[in-house]
Order: sequence, then C-alpha cells, then structure tokens
Amino acid sequence: ADMKSRIIGREGRNIRTFTQITGVDLLVDESDERVTLSSFDPIRRERARLVLLNLMADGRIHPGRIEELWHSSESMLDEAAHEAGKQATNRVGVAIPSDDVLTQLGRLQFRVSMNQNVFNHSVEVAQLCSMIAGELGLDTRTATLAGLLHDIGKAIPDANKTHALAGADFLESNGFVPEVVNAVAAHHREVAATSPYAHLVIAADALSASRPGARQEKPGRFSERLESLEEIAMGFQGVDRAFALQAGRELRVFVRPEEMNDEACQRLAHQIARVLRQRQTNSKPMRVTVVREAHFSESVG
Repeated sequence: ADMKSRIIGREGRNIRTFTQITGVDLLVDESDERVTLSSFDPIRRERARLVLLNLMADGRIHPGRIEELWHSSESMLDEAAHEAGKQATNRVGVAIPSDDVLTQLGRLQFRVSMNQNVFNHSVEVAQLCSMIAGELGLDTRTATLAGLLHDIGKAIPDANKTHALAGADFLESNGFVPEVVNAVAAHHREVAATSPYAHLVIAADALSASRPGARQEKPGRFSERLESLEEIAMGFQGVDRAFALQAGRELRVFVRPEEMNDEACQRLAHQIARVLRQRQTNSKPMRVTVVREAHFSESVG
C-alpha cells in the first residue's frame, strides 16, 4: 500500500508525470497489489516497464526521477535487446558480428504480427530455412541468416518503405551478402527473387505463419489506427510529441512552448479534432488535449 501511494504521488502528480513523459497509461488497481501499463506501442510500453521497475527498486519516486529514468530507458532496452539477439543466433547456430543488427533483431521480441511473436517467428523461419537448404544442398548459413533476419525491418519502421524493403536496405548497409539482402527484400514478392534463398524464406515464412495456432486475425489494425492518430498530430507545426492514450479515447498533444501561445494551442486542438472527424470512419468518442508546459530553472552559487 505504501509503494502504491508513492507511485501515485501527492494528488496524483507522479502518475500524471509518468503518462506525460512516457506516453503510457499507468493504472493502479486499488483492489490488489497490481499496477498495469497500457499502450498500443510495445517498445514504448517496455521502456515504461523498465522505468517503473527502476523507480520501485530505487525508492525515489518523483517527477524529476521519472524523467531521468525515461531518458536512460532506451539504452537499457537496447542492452536487453542485444542480449536477446545473441541468444537467437546461438539457437540457430550462426554468428552476426554487427551489434546494431543484433539489437534490432532482439527488439523484435516486443512485436507481434496477428498475435504471433515476431522474434520467435524469425527463429522458427531460420530453423525451417536451414533444414530445407540442407535437403537441397544449399548453403545453410546463408539460408539461416536470411530466415532469421527476414522481418528485421519491423524493428526499424520506415514510413516510406515496407518492412521487407527497409530491412533489406538496413542489412545491405551492414555488409550482408546480396543473397541475404535479396531474400529479405523479396519475401513478400515486392521485388524479384535473384537466388534460391528468397524462395526458401517465402516458403518458410508461410509455413511458420500458417501452422495451426500460430496466428489470429488482424488485431494489428487497432495499433495501426492509434499510430495514425499520433502521426496526424505530429504533422502540425509546433507539436513536440503526441500520444494516443486510453485505447484511443484521448489524443494528448504536447507543444513546444516557445512556438505556441495559449490561443494557438486552442486553435491547434480545434484543427486536430476537425482533421480527425474528417478522417476517422468510426463513431467512437475521443478527446484531443493540447498541453503547453514551460520549465524554468536557475542555479545558485
């Protein structure tokens, strides 16, 4: 009970600060010893989980400490992702010298596609590719790398490219052989396959995704809708960051105070709401909240 009250803070200031900084709803259940983190973005949610764990371990729970831990949480997440990437390469028996590639591979553990964990799916595709390549007399290491890394573009989303093409460009810039790069780019048939390894990945990807119980129907559309809300808000001048909260019932928009006065903030809320009314097809009620904050500090001595 004491920890719960410290997490909430005086008049709820810690919870408000936590949500404003992380973009993740922090829900404290008064009926039991449970705290829930709610966000459609798995990376953001994992970073918020790390912040909360460190706050509880440290014992100093106040707005300044929350902000400090949020800034350091990305490096903590990358360390955990890098270790997960190394574990994946050990499981499939290949080595990847690039720390950046290992980190992005490990970040896939926080993503799902139709309720199938992308990290586990990638390991499974790598294992299938290796087995098929062995039967066909192809190079099993090339096949395994292509299968393991075929969805790495999902860890580095690019608004101008599909995950297959973004992943291929990323691997090419990290010195991977053309057979691996093409297999990743072609695994959804967006470009022509130039080697048998692309066909291996296409087949193994389909096998992993279509086996009984592997996937469920399209929950990803919900996340896509919330992502689009944030993208719409970020397109307006003066916006610093935007978070879709409470399962899409609120869009909270933070502006740069030096660029926006109170009247401009009021106009911005109206403009964003008007655009959302024009673009949204559902009738679910939603609130647009524009926040303008200014912090001032002065050193003494």
